[in-house]
Amino acid sequence: IVWGIQGAAATVTAVLPADVYIGRRTSDGIISTANMSVFGPNICIGYGDPFSPLNSPWASGLYTYHYRILIPPDYPSDVLRVELFDPDSINQATNSHAISFSANAHALDPVSFPLGTVNKTCSSTNQMNACLILTGELNLVDPDGIPSVLLDQINPFWFVRVDENRGHGLPPGDGACGSPSSYTPAFNTSTLYELFYYAQNPDTTVSKIPLANYTGQTGDGVRDDGGHLTDMRWVSPGGTRLYDQPAEVPVDPGSPGDFELNISQDLSGIAVETITGERYVYLDITTLRGASENGFDIWAGPLYPDVSTDVNIRNIQVLSDPASHNAKGVVVSALEYNLVNSNYNNVIDIPLTYVAADQAGQSVYVSLFDTDSGSQPPIIFYLDTVAESDWSLTFGVNDPDPDGVGLSDRCQPGSCNMLWVDPPYRIQMPDLTSACDPANPDQQVCTPFYGGRLMAHYIGGVGDTYAWQVNVEEALSDLTGGCSAFPIGVNSVMVRSVTPPGTGSNPYPDALDFDYPVNPPLYAQFIDHVPDRHISIANAGSLFKVDLNTFKWLVWNTFLGGNSNDLAHSLAWPGDSLDYPTYG
Repeated sequence: IVWGIQGAAATVTAVLPADVYIGRRTSDGIISTANMSVFGPNICIGYGDPFSPLNSPWASGLYTYHYRILIPPDYPSDVLRVELFDPDSINQATNSHAISFSANAHALDPVSFPLGTVNKTCSSTNQMNACLILTGELNLVDPDGIPSVLLDQINPFWFVRVDENRGHGLPPGDGACGSPSSYTPAFNTSTLYELFYYAQNPDTTVSKIPLANYTGQTGDGVRDDGGHLTDMRWVSPGGTRLYDQPAEVPVDPGSPGDFELNISQDLSGIAVETITGERYVYLDITTLRGASENGFDIWAGPLYPDVSTDVNIRNIQVLSDPASHNAKGVVVSALEYNLVNSNYNNVIDIPLTYVAADQAGQSVYVSLFDTDSGSQPPIIFYLDTVAESDWSLTFGVNDPDPDGVGLSDRCQPGSCNMLWVDPPYRIQMPDLTSACDPANPDQQVCTPFYGGRLMAHYIGGVGDTYAWQVNVEEALSDLTGGCSAFPIGVNSVMVRSVTPPGTGSNPYPDALDFDYPVNPPLYAQFIDHVPDRHISIANAGSLFKVDLNTFKWLVWNTFLGGNSNDLAHSLAWPGDSLDYPTYG
């Protein structure tokens, strides 16, 4: 018997995955203080990726990072071009480059930053490693430099390599940490990028519609020959080939379409948020084989045919003319987890997530994984719409932290090698409440909040790969009729999340298999579901099917057998039970 549950609505609070900004420059697409990153499955978690390695304690099998692209209701173009920066894991061997300086730097100091080009060389000449040439423009924002020059007004780095060739044992790697003795393309990581959206059906359900697939190259001569020439380039697979793009970048064979979308034609029936009018396109990223780090990034917006595909030339172009490349309100976010590689070792302001006005007084939970290699406390959380002097929370200095957790009870930035910050930082949003005492104002209850981006002052180490996890507290409509949990006991050995209908050993039931409700939900409606995952490592939003012999109903803390009579009682839990003692 398969049951769904429906009842009178009640208001409950739940902690849900948040949309996490993928970086500081999501609108103009400039790469500077960090880039996104992912490792192959044949490596250890010690390099900073908690999930992709096959030996991860938190995920099984190949892992997929999820992203979504918000299209605002006033988006002015019918073209949505999704671009990937350096989607391969190939590193060029050349170390010396002719670099140029930003127009802003030249205007401020024409002697140090002349027109034309200057030859500079990587500090690390090993092709296995990343290489960012320091342009010298960072000196303009140093405390002793020119006043009022902001980091985002200059070009601090000339990017030469952003991938890291790693691997232990024989290719593609045996899962241990390590590096080959020299650059070995067979260890490079092939990464699958899958673009899709959800269409609204007439019966209000949604269907997942694939859009395009692309697999980043490795240059190992077996999987591919590296002929797409995407190293250090912005490309839109299958889309318009820009003026300086050195080669065609086709989508994978069998791909439904390409990464340059015509909204009116390619996104037919796309689901639209009722209140905001926003639409979403989704991007899943999965590493398939290899042990190396794939440094990459994502940008989405209109087509700009006159902007370079070369990351360094584009950085200079957009700094000189910000209007030349603007997302027009399109925002790319990671869903709950964002894996990044830090290029900067000073304090940086990082946008994490947008917090709506109706979440005043509620909490955001932030954790980080593997913050070592030069990162250090404190980490300060604040809002970009509230003066930091009016409200901010500083962690890693005073004992205990603002959320009441002692400094020794969780790892601190710089000492979290292969560790999550656990428990996560709890950041309670400010609010103006009746508890405010004007004579002795408390920031938490005396600060009006109208919504804004949650920001972090963070000191990351150069080359440190680490992950952000962000969850938000939200009010939900609870359909269980007043109980925020439907308690059952399950056989932990047997229970795995369901697989798509008609596939695997534990498929989602057909509509005719349901006894209740009459119109059961469709598999595609569970958009956060991850199939065939053990319950001990399941993510929020995954769906499980339990039946006789794999579960027991709970009457408070007492186990009952999994049979139809107990099921009937439990649908109105605690049903006819008045048994409230604790049973340990």
